[in-house]
Amino acid sequence: MKNKNHGNPTTNEVAARSSVKPVPSPRSSRRATRSILHPLSSILCGGFALLCASAPSSHAQTATNSLAQTLPNFIQQLTTWGTSYNTNYNWSPVTVQIEDGYKQATGSGASDYLRLQYDLGKFNVGVEGEFLGVGSQFTAGEFEAGYALFEKYDFKIEASLLAGYDRGLKAAEVEPEIKVTKLITANTYATAGFSMPWFSKGAFNASGQFRIGAGFTF
Repeated sequence: MKNKNHGNPTTNEVAARSSVKPVPSPRSSRRATRSILHPLSSILCGGFALLCASAPSSHAQTATNSLAQTLPNFIQQLTTWGTSYNTNYNWSPVTVQIEDGYKQATGSGASDYLRLQYDLGKFNVGVEGEFLGVGSQFTAGEFEAGYALFEKYDFKIEASLLAGYDRGLKAAEVEPEIKVTKLITANTYATAGFSMPWFSKGAFNASGQFRIGAGFTF
């Protein structure tokens, strides 16, 4: 008996064909993979670039914040130290001061200086030598006489008059000075001063100069 449905698929054949899933071609698989990986790689690269850009900025900001916090603290501590009295130290037993420091010398730039001072109560006498160029040749020598205007515990203010000869300028020198001195320990101190030296050579030529130094007491 002949099949009347010749050329047309039977119900069973249709069901069998619909149950078979098409196999994707290798080319379409690669396209799908690329379409997924491309945005993912873009996101990862963008995130990495943002991280790299933000890291130095974050580090610099941290360093700046640290400096901004440290500097005011240091200045505050220095101010407190310089304007307060340490009752554990005082100048009463001090007889001799030996001091070395930096001096901005008029007309010749920076100089190193070495000073020896002998205290007689509130009065003092001493000698000072200057070395042009911080540690080079001997330039000037001066004698000193002074008086302590204010003295309390570890702190004192002195007014002095120095007079001597400047080999570099080949002129006599007179130098009124005022300085503040503070004990760091019982036998060490720090000092800062301002003076107006006058030289015999040429017209009136006084100009301000400053000094900072440190020394030992005996």
